[in-house]
Amino acid sequence: EDYKKCGGQSDSNPIKEVFHPSYNPPSDSDRKEQYDNGWDNAKEQSESGGSSGGGGGLCFISTACVVARGLPDDCLELQTLRTFRDMYVRGLPQGDALVRDYYATAPRIVQAIAARPESTALFRDLYTRLVESSVALVQQGKLREAFANYQRIVQELKETYL
Repeated sequence: EDYKKCGGQSDSNPIKEVFHPSYNPPSDSDRKEQYDNGWDNAKEQSESGGSSGGGGGLCFISTACVVARGLPDDCLELQTLRTFRDMYVRGLPQGDALVRDYYATAPRIVQAIAARPESTALFRDLYTRLVESSVALVQQGKLREAFANYQRIVQELKETYL
């Protein structure tokens, strides 16, 4: 059902057609600006002692996980999750707010994990639990499940590292 809402065809290749064909992804400079804004928000939050609830925008944590695996920024996993974020998550009620909250929280999670001596192992484990599983669900057209998986793990990370 979710799959068809986003423009996919039930008998087609989900990774190529799970999102509407007219989708125009943000440019690299737009992504960099969003990323930089997320880091600025994270710094402000940590300086003021504040924190955010919610979660589920997809990007910072996944990027750290693929870097730990030695994959490039334009790998299939990140392209899939960025498209999922832009086409599915932002389309949800409160989707933009969820993404903004994630941008404010996720950099702090990544910083906390990166400060640990076993950070590479932690990011590799997260790659399997978070990135691989979420991408597989998107590829299968199970968008609600992919979103729930990502949210659940991000919430777990908030409780552990923030």
